[in-house]
Amino acid sequence: MEEVFHCVSKPPFRLVLESDKQPVIADMVEQQEEDQSDHARFHKTLRVMSCTTAEELHQALQASYDSFTDQYGVVLFLYSLLMTKGLANVKNEMEDASEPLVDGTYGHGSQSLVNLMLTGNAVSHVFDNEKEVDGLKMRGITVQPSSGFLTMLEHFRYCEVGWCLKNPTHPIWVLGSETHLTVFFTKEMSLVAPESKWERARRVFCQYDTQDSGFIQKILLQDVLQVLQLVAIPE
Repeated sequence: MEEVFHCVSKPPFRLVLESDKQPVIADMVEQQEEDQSDHARFHKTLRVMSCTTAEELHQALQASYDSFTDQYGVVLFLYSLLMTKGLANVKNEMEDASEPLVDGTYGHGSQSLVNLMLTGNAVSHVFDNEKEVDGLKMRGITVQPSSGFLTMLEHFRYCEVGWCLKNPTHPIWVLGSETHLTVFFTKEMSLVAPESKWERARRVFCQYDTQDSGFIQKILLQDVLQVLQLVAIPE
């Protein structure tokens, strides 16, 4: 849990917790006075705790561990990440800012939400870097996360998961299916071996091949060689 906060943002970190004190984010939640449902009462008790250092975050998470494992723990964790990241930053990273992070009917988390928790960026796609389709730039994953992501939809060729999500720094993956997410892991560290020179060269090349055509413009060749720290003599 603590690592996800560091992945999402730098300090200050903000924890959303339950409290008997006057709530400080009540105006952010739509509610009616006569609404006495469990979720309404829950939202009336929320407050925000700010942690300015990693040590303060660690101590706060230890002290509030029971809250995050209680009935509304997942909701508190989600709210904490969103408050830490900043709602404006989350919307700016999403391809469609009007898309809900959680499906209102089935409760499924969107790909933007999954990516936010795995990589710290709420982008809407799972491929590496950026792609350009008919003049529209679509943002993908640009960092190697500590935990990866795979999806059964790739088997049906509905999407393509990039190298970054397939090759996390730890052998832990979230597997997405049509209806749910599953976490699986192993102690076999060879499955997350460091990126080879060929893999890095291919990833950098694809970063400049935004149309996924297998070619790049001649004027971009020098940039590719410089990123790979190869000899690049200007013409």
